[in-house]
Amino acid sequence: MCPRAGGAPGRLAPVNAVNDRTAVDGRKADLRREVRAGRRTRGDDERLRRDRLIHHHLADRLARGVVPGAGPLPSSRTPPTVAAFCPLPGEPGGHDLPEVLRGLGARVVLPRVRAAGTPLEWYTYTGPEGLTRGAYGIREPLATTPVDVSSEVDVVLVPALAVGADGARLGQGGGYYDRTLADRDGRGTVWAVVDHEEFLTDVPATPLDLRVDGVVTDRGVTTFAGRRHRGRAPHHH
Repeated sequence: MCPRAGGAPGRLAPVNAVNDRTAVDGRKADLRREVRAGRRTRGDDERLRRDRLIHHHLADRLARGVVPGAGPLPSSRTPPTVAAFCPLPGEPGGHDLPEVLRGLGARVVLPRVRAAGTPLEWYTYTGPEGLTRGAYGIREPLATTPVDVSSEVDVVLVPALAVGADGARLGQGGGYYDRTLADRDGRGTVWAVVDHEEFLTDVPATPLDLRVDGVVTDRGVTTFAGRRHRGRAPHHH
């Protein structure tokens, strides 16, 4: 057993735990390939149609200002503050998602990758001219004053490849949202944005993976009764 820095002994994971993690990682990789392949089959017109439906469902929910089964949004601020993202080509939500949200009257904040392996930082979206290509080719804000998502955000929209019926989220594999939103008790409601085919009964996940509070698809918004609790029944709308 190799000592860690400072001389403290390391602790090896049980063989079963290692095997379980390897199996989950394998299932994740398979599902990522499947979802990415499915997205490539959707033409531009279909992608646009679905994105407009996603925008419609978001507009309806934000206008009503409630999450069914969970009461009012975490803040009484008007308009709401929404932490969103800039979708990549072919990713549900559309390239104009931040601008659509701003057009609905929301204050929009967007993430920026500070460094590999670190939580995301968030900055106010001021318009398309205030964006630049950042890490992984994702458009990021040029703003310089960070926003505290722990106290200033009502709803957090996150990208995903798939979401399970228990709220388990499958991301691209970088772990940025897992790290950023790991300790979000008392923070804004977190919704993942996916196509309806990517809202599944079961998604492979570990205890470290982000569980979302709801999912937005081209067919509507579904919120989950218990945040980050596996096996709770979802609330459909």
